[in-house]
Amino acid sequence: MQHYKAYGIHTTAVFTKEGSWHGRGAVFHPQEKLISEVHRVETDSDLLFLTKSDAENFAFMLCKAWIDSSRSKLDYAGVQAYREL
Repeated sequence: MQHYKAYGIHTTAVFTKEGSWHGRGAVFHPQEKLISEVHRVETDSDLLFLTKSDAENFAFMLCKAWIDSSRSKLDYAGVQAYREL
């Protein structure tokens, strides 16, 4: 698992019947004691890569972009959940 801004990111690539790869990724919450998935990405079916590494790298970039665009909402939700405890 890789990390970005304290979030865990797991990526994988899926081999297609066309002989190409497409990427998948999952983002995990950084403050949970138990692993908790907060978002999942998958490349479009028409976006294929020649190598497994390229597909995984693109999925990682999508996960990072999602974290960057959602970070303030995620942090606020975490504060709200903490206050409710």
